[in-house]
Amino acid sequence: MKGRSRMAVNKMTASINDGPSRQGMFDVLSVRREYDSLIEFILTFGKDSHKYAKNVGIPVSEVQAALVFASLTGVSWEDGSGESFNISGHLQFVTDSKRRWFPFIAYFQTLKRRGHMTITV
Repeated sequence: MKGRSRMAVNKMTASINDGPSRQGMFDVLSVRREYDSLIEFILTFGKDSHKYAKNVGIPVSEVQAALVFASLTGVSWEDGSGESFNISGHLQFVTDSKRRWFPFIAYFQTLKRRGHMTITV
């Protein structure tokens, strides 16, 4: 593509080890205003994420598991069970007194409170 510059897009992967219950998701969605209502997730980052940790500003020692806050911008049912969701939004990382937001997409199952996430950094 001549004349257009392309930024490199890096993606971090993470496993969601704990997150909201189904009711917790619905509560946040019922009062949702962008960046107003945040959902907590505990993530374990994938092996490939270590090389991108500095871009995000997460100290490498914290990359193993981290409590992060997410603002949801999209939610859809993954299946008919009412327990599995495809979600998108922005993750908040706070480092050096700065708040930074990164877009993500994820699959999350509220019954087991587990899933997986891809974060664009």
